Amino acid sequence: MKLKPVVLIIGILILAQILIYANIERGNVSRIEVAISGLDPQIRESESTRLDLVKQLNRLKKIVEDIPPRLLAGFEDPEIGFVEFLDYLQSPFMKEVNAQARLGAKSFKQSPIPYHESNFEITFEYTNTVDAERFLNSLLFQERYPLQVKRLDIRRKSQGVVGATLSVSLAIPARLKFPGLVSQAKAVAK
Repeated sequence: MKLKPVVLIIGILILAQILIYANIERGNVSRIEVAISGLDPQIRESESTRLDLVKQLNRLKKIVEDIPPRLLAGFEDPEIGFVEFLDYLQSPFMKEVNAQARLGAKSFKQSPIPYHESNFEITFEYTNTVDAERFLNSLLFQERYPLQVKRLDIRRKSQGVVGATLSVSLAIPARLKFPGLVSQAKAVAK
């Protein structure tokens, strides 16, 4: 008979331990559920932030796609821009006013943005101001070659003919070469 009370006490202790363990587990589950429900706003905020970042990335990709390839080429040899400008001076608009270009001094300027400067003196003649206006517009209002007008002298040469001398400065920016700049820009664009 002494065995029955011992078994009964052990059974009660086991039952008490099971109840205590179940209560602890229930508390853990409720704490985890509270923690999970507390993470829901963070998850929504993170998702919103992710969507904003995706939109910003797409906008930046669009900006990179809009950048002219010549600007992504790294260092631009100043001679390439110089020769392209000389080719531009061979355009028909120069022949209409009997224009001639002479190259002056070439120099390198260390300003906030370093650039190569080439001075040109362009002489031309005209009898009709419309021709002169078309010539000056074609030369000065094009967007490819950055020109700075230094001086414009206009004088009457003979009856009905006006001669002019235009001094301009061609500024070609000096660009540093960063290896992989083009490939990085293409990777971002994808």
